[in-house]
Amino acid sequence: MANHRSTPVPADLWRRPLQTIRPQDVTGTYAHPRPEIARLSHMGLLHRVARGYYVVVPPEHVGRAWLPSLEAAAAGIASSIYGADNAILMGVSAARVWGAVPRALATAVVAVPQQHRPITLSDRPAVIRFVRRDTDALDAERVETPLGPALATSVEQTVLDLAKRPKLGNAEADVSAAVATLYARSDHDRLAQLAATQRLDAALRRAETWGDTGTSDRWPTQRGHRSGGSRQPARARSSTRRGSSSRRGTQSRQIGVGTGSERYREYLCRQTRLGTRLVGEDPTALIARPGSLADRAPCCRTALSGRATG
Repeated sequence: MANHRSTPVPADLWRRPLQTIRPQDVTGTYAHPRPEIARLSHMGLLHRVARGYYVVVPPEHVGRAWLPSLEAAAAGIASSIYGADNAILMGVSAARVWGAVPRALATAVVAVPQQHRPITLSDRPAVIRFVRRDTDALDAERVETPLGPALATSVEQTVLDLAKRPKLGNAEADVSAAVATLYARSDHDRLAQLAATQRLDAALRRAETWGDTGTSDRWPTQRGHRSGGSRQPARARSSTRRGSSSRRGTQSRQIGVGTGSERYREYLCRQTRLGTRLVGEDPTALIARPGSLADRAPCCRTALSGRATG
């Protein structure tokens, strides 16, 4: 059997975060890194994922057709630029890691401390988009990828991020279902805490709507807020997820109860009075339901009664 490691890859390359390297990262190993990297790539020991970015091919895949997952490649490239503790998979990429988006995507999203232009991959029609965020304030957890451990936003943080920016990542059709899936697995107390700390109350309301109804009805969202929080830095976080005993199953929640602001409730009442659709339900059913929004807001009940009798 052929020895795929007859020309071994230097140990310094294996030690790079997620086994992803740039020529400028190995000047201490090679006096002329670019020709050496080109030679290793030609031998099948390195895989070129984008211009100037290479991944060490696992020994069991040398000589075979092999591609790292888009999320792993994105985490590796971002880690080579900013360091492993400052590159966090977020949005639809985090949802992919948590199994909430089953289909492969053509866009990866990574949270980084400084803005960077998008990077187009050379081994597939895909692009990596970077989002400038305070990575130390994000709720992130360490996950395993085909290239090694990487950071991804927690289930709860992913729910809020997706609900706040559903179009980020060009997978809007999958976002509402992903939010509903992750919402059912999330710690709702932690969700409320993150939403309050990061000023994402509107995103939480949207997530609750999608989580409870499985629909993608659009509600007014807050704009202009910057993410923030006092969560401990990513480098100090546990490498394992919190115990499943702290997770609560899907709960039946009423829209606007407990988390809705007065302005939000007034918006719903105004929409009802104007005769527009409210949650896509029949007016009679809304009136009859105990504890519903119509039961709590007299103006909604009056408007709905008029629609039901009219």
